[in-house]
Amino acid sequence: MGLVYEQCEEEIDSLVSNASFKIKWLMDRVVERMPASLKAYIS
Repeated sequence: MGLVYEQCEEEIDSLVSNASFKIKWLMDRVVERMPASLKAYIS
């Protein structure tokens, strides 16, 4: 039982890190397309 749970946990961890990486990548793309005035406001 514990072994199966650990395996699931590892898969969930990798899913979460993949998701956060993709979100970060998308945000970078969005920021690149923004006008400089908006960039200055955000950072």
